[in-house]
Amino acid sequence: MGHAVNMTTLNSPDATPLDPTPDPDKTCDAVSHAAGLLKEEDTAEARKVIEDALRTQPSPELLWMMADIDFADGDLQAGMARLSEAKLAGQDDAETVSRSIKVLSLNRLWREALAAVEHIQEPLRNDPRVREAAGGFYRARGCHGHAIDSYGSRAGLSSEARSARRRSSVLSGGPFEAVRRCVSSWEESKLLTRLREGMHSSAQLDTVPGMTVGEVFG
Repeated sequence: MGHAVNMTTLNSPDATPLDPTPDPDKTCDAVSHAAGLLKEEDTAEARKVIEDALRTQPSPELLWMMADIDFADGDLQAGMARLSEAKLAGQDDAETVSRSIKVLSLNRLWREALAAVEHIQEPLRNDPRVREAAGGFYRARGCHGHAIDSYGSRAGLSSEARSARRRSSVLSGGPFEAVRRCVSSWEESKLLTRLREGMHSSAQLDTVPGMTVGEVFG
């Protein structure tokens, strides 16, 4: 809301000209500096670092960091808007999709994370990064049957994700597919349906004019 960076303003005649070829080292330095400030809970200074960087060399990485700052400040609307900008500024690829899901889950925006998982485009669903992010989300919500479906095969998963997948398998029936189907059915009716109906921690987001989660992540 009050902290959103106006990219139109940054591109106005009075603004500092944008560098058409951003320096990745400068971007990395700004992100690293801001991340350190966030750990110290100095969101005001972290915001200044990223805003200054955005004025001269806008990049998706800076927008991702600005989203983290907005969420740390408790400004959920601005954080969601920044995630949308980061996606538009980057590529609609597996890295972007998996990162979006992880950021939403980390900030306990469960309904929004669920919507992001359910809006994953089919060509990306088999990417290990996306499978890990989706499986991790379902595990965090205690939906181990859905987690197993999202993780898919062990192929391509990190060692951490393989361990998580193994634990979810044990908790959802192990080798017994009939048991897992029952577990997944219970998760759908008792947990996920309620989440879709509005059992989420970010009621503010519904007031953002013209913004829906499907439009942001679809």
